[in-house]
Amino acid sequence: MKRALVTSSAASARWLVCTSAFALALGACGGAAPTAKSVTVVAPPATASSAPPPPPRADPHVTLTLAFEDRITWPSRGLAIDGGRLYVNVRGALQVFDRNGPVTSSSWPSSWHPGDPLVVVGDAAFDPIDFASHDRTVRQGCEGRAFSYDATRMSTNCTTASSDGVVYVYDTRSGAELGAYQEFQTAAPIRSGAITSSGNFIFWQSRAAGAFEEIKSHVAGPMMSSHSVMSRDETMVFTTVDRTWYTDDRSPARVLDPKNGRTLFTLGRDVDTAVFSPSSRLLAVHHSANWADLAHYRGGAPAFFTIHDRRGAELARVPGDDAVLAAFAPDDSAVAVELARGSVAVYSIGR
Repeated sequence: MKRALVTSSAASARWLVCTSAFALALGACGGAAPTAKSVTVVAPPATASSAPPPPPRADPHVTLTLAFEDRITWPSRGLAIDGGRLYVNVRGALQVFDRNGPVTSSSWPSSWHPGDPLVVVGDAAFDPIDFASHDRTVRQGCEGRAFSYDATRMSTNCTTASSDGVVYVYDTRSGAELGAYQEFQTAAPIRSGAITSSGNFIFWQSRAAGAFEEIKSHVAGPMMSSHSVMSRDETMVFTTVDRTWYTDDRSPARVLDPKNGRTLFTLGRDVDTAVFSPSSRLLAVHHSANWADLAHYRGGAPAFFTIHDRRGAELARVPGDDAVLAAFAPDDSAVAVELARGSVAVYSIGR
C-alpha cells in the first residue's frame, strides 16, 4: 500500500477564477478579492443562443472486464480500490475484498505509525494492515468527517454557540489544527462543509447552493450549485443544478474550467453527480432517469455509471441499472461500482 485513496464521495458557468490558486486576484477580476463572506449569485440558466455544445461521441475502443464481485451489508458509506483490493466502508467498519473473496485483517499487530499511509473510504480512514479506523478525536459538537485524497488532512463540521457552521481542518499526521472556516453567506439556515480531494479547498453546501473556499487564503469563489465536485488536480469542476429544489430546470450537467468558468463539455440532464479518478484523467458519471425529471418522479428508474475521459468522450457504460457509488483505482486500471441490491463489482479497464 503506497498511497491513500478517497472517493466520493456537485453550478454556474459564470464561476470566474482568475488565478491558478483559485483566489480572485485584485485588478485581474475587475475589483477587490472577495472574502469568504462575499460571494456572487448563480448565473441565470443558459439561453438557446448560449447553449453549450453537445458532449463528444463515445469512444468504441475501451472495454470493461469483470474482475470480481461480492455481496456487502448495504448501504455502504464509500468505496475505494488500491493494490488489487476493494475497500468498502459499511457503517464505519471496513470490509475488504479481492479476487479470492473477503479478506480478513492480519493476525499480527499492526505496524502502522502516525504519518504512514491510510486507506480513505468515504468518511473514515483505515489502517491497511489491521483495518482499524483512525479517525482523530476532535472538538465536541463536530461531525461529518471528510479527508483529502492522500489522507493528510481531515475536515469536520461543527456547531458553536455563535455560529451555525464552522469547519475545522486537521493535519492527520500530527493532529494539529490547521484552521477554522466560517460558512459562506446564504439565507439558508443549514450549512455544511467538507474538504476536497486535493486538500486545498472546502466545499460548502446549503440547500441548493454551494461554494468552494480556498483553505490557504480563506477566499471563497462565487456561489454555485450544491451538486458540484472538483477534480483532484483542480483543473475541472463537475456541476449540475440541484433539481430537488429546481424541479423544472432542464439545463444539462457540465464540466467547467475553474480558472475561467469556461464549459469544457456538457453531459446529459439525467446526470446528478460525477466521481473523478485520483489521476483526474477519468470520471464516472452517474445517470438517473428520475433526476432528469424529478417533477414526475416515478421511483425505480434506471441508474447507472458511464466512464468519460477528461475531454468528455464517453468510453464505456458500467454494467448495472441500480448503481449508487463508484470508485477508480489510482492508476485508472479498474473501476468499482456498488449496486442498490447490496452487491459490489470491480471491472478492469482495457484500452
